[in-house]
Amino acid sequence: MDQKQLLAGYLPSPEVDLTNTTLYHIYHTGPYKNYYSIHTESDSKTPLNQFPEPLPGAEDQNRSTPSLFNCRRTETTSPKVSKAKALDNPRCDPRTETAPYFLHLPTIYGKAPPYTLRHGGTKAAPTACLLHCSAFWRTWKLEFGDLLAQPGVVDGRGVVNINYGTKKGLDGTFQGYEVRPKRYVGESGKAWHKLQATQDEKVDDLAEKPKPEEVVCLKWTAPLSFHTREYRFNWRNFEFVWKGTQTVQPSKKFFHPFLRYNNLKLVVFIPTRDGDQPKELILARYTSVVAGRKSGRLEVYQHVIDYFLSENAAALQQYEPTANVASDGALQQEKSLTVQDCEPESRAKAAQRLADIVVGTAMCMIIGEFTKRQVLISVILTLAGAYSG
Repeated sequence: MDQKQLLAGYLPSPEVDLTNTTLYHIYHTGPYKNYYSIHTESDSKTPLNQFPEPLPGAEDQNRSTPSLFNCRRTETTSPKVSKAKALDNPRCDPRTETAPYFLHLPTIYGKAPPYTLRHGGTKAAPTACLLHCSAFWRTWKLEFGDLLAQPGVVDGRGVVNINYGTKKGLDGTFQGYEVRPKRYVGESGKAWHKLQATQDEKVDDLAEKPKPEEVVCLKWTAPLSFHTREYRFNWRNFEFVWKGTQTVQPSKKFFHPFLRYNNLKLVVFIPTRDGDQPKELILARYTSVVAGRKSGRLEVYQHVIDYFLSENAAALQQYEPTANVASDGALQQEKSLTVQDCEPESRAKAAQRLADIVVGTAMCMIIGEFTKRQVLISVILTLAGAYSG
């Protein structure tokens, strides 16, 4: 793909071998399928690890209590478990150690904590950002900061500890959650609560609560229109849009004509010097799939992202968004020149931040679209049941 195609905003041709394209496979996981595991290799190409060995003494106990069922079993007999169910167990999935991302939703009764995007394959991996969702999935607030990856800031429950935030996120700080004296069944952080009960160490509250380094607001722009699949956000004075695309890979499958309705692309608008209409640069594309475990595939065009960062390096380093809370409670992004105030940000950090933004906003969109479909299906089934009854 040449430079003219990049600026024109054309998707890469499916026949072109894009060696610098990262393909993420996104799967539902967790006890209630509300977590998401993100891998660079699909389930079908992943060899299944064996289940952990039985506890010491379990075999002897089984042998000491013979029964008709035990007599019919052989030493080579093993319980049959579906591969999808086995891969839900991180100990059985060999991709856990090398997974790039994991999305975790903490459970605290009476609260609505944000999702946490992790750099790793488990919910205990370092936190990349927090994903706050508003009512009816209209807006998402993504909070970024290197502080989130430090131990203790995001505790074992998966939320920001109250020592590093405020109850309602006042003055642009992180929203913190107090540690309750008792953990209820079903809440997150079972092992962490047990560990805290054996420790008497107390952490003093910080005099000044930390704030996110950057805040990105993703907005579902037009729910009641012909452009229902459109999500916009701004990052460092550049406008990004997730929107539908009719460009899909060729396929002979029966449902291929309908694939245009489950494909979305991420574009960034590049201002032109002569003031004409901004150019669209395609950074990523998401394709949802109809499956019980797999949510979809996210293609990130790394060579296009590198081109965008290199061509706009000066503009990206001139602005540092800081989160402020307006009088009406709405989030605003105040951008100030920081060339003389702070050292220029490294290119590697900017590239990692943009990669986290691409994956984070994609997950917000995926969760919103999936939940809306589930609600719509439930309404249709309820109406159908009422009509038939």
